[in-house]
Amino acid sequence: MSEHREGLGPLLVVTALADEARTFLRGTKGALALHRRRATGGDSPSAGISGSSLPSPAPAFTKRSNARGAVVWVGPGSSGEGFLDGLLTSGNFAAVLFTGLAGSLSPRLPPGSILVADEVVTTSGTRLVPAPLFPWALSALSGPGRGGEPHLCSGRLLSSVSLVATPAEKERWARETGALAVDMESAGWLGAALRAGVPAAVVRVISDGVQETLPPEILSFVASDGSVSYGGILRALLSRPALLSELLTLWPSLSLGRTTLARMGGQVATALQGEGA
Repeated sequence: MSEHREGLGPLLVVTALADEARTFLRGTKGALALHRRRATGGDSPSAGISGSSLPSPAPAFTKRSNARGAVVWVGPGSSGEGFLDGLLTSGNFAAVLFTGLAGSLSPRLPPGSILVADEVVTTSGTRLVPAPLFPWALSALSGPGRGGEPHLCSGRLLSSVSLVATPAEKERWARETGALAVDMESAGWLGAALRAGVPAAVVRVISDGVQETLPPEILSFVASDGSVSYGGILRALLSRPALLSELLTLWPSLSLGRTTLARMGGQVATALQGEGA
């Protein structure tokens, strides 16, 4: 057994959005437990994980059946960093996988592809290095080589404080940073893991291609706790009805990304169950 496998302990999987967490969990068959962040309007760990009586500052991880870890969503952008700090410093998790959907900055990564980040950079030039992806996880993500497996590569990930929405913006940031994909969370999350001394890998699934444009209203579709904002969606559609056709155009790429994210969750869970055998 490799040293990465020994004493791995519970794995924490972190996404920004509730939909990403639930999608990742498809097919995990109990290897990972879903922990819900309560929508209490705060970022403190005492905002909690549903079904638990949690004193501040350390949320508890309760093993259920054969669960080898937990999946939690913390909110988009920097909104959940305080909550994440509490999870990472609780001592309940030995490793963390930061994942979810991201935008492509390169034709090498079409929708449905997987990027294993070997470096995370910010628009201000900060550079952070994730832990090497745990060997068992890399094996799981690579798959058995059958036809239809999602494309996987390693490379640089851009973590932006604002939405990178248009092909022109994507081309600019790809040229200036050398990044292959972009999200809005990984730098803050990875910084929290480094401060807590918890090894963290960053793996993102592409859900919009380099030539696709995201409508600016998309940020209003989710609440600060990562749940769906139905009010935000309704207001955006009423304000600009043409938005509906733009969303329908993006749906095939989003669907490919969600399918890959679900497959990845199942593969990681299978690998974790093998570790516990």
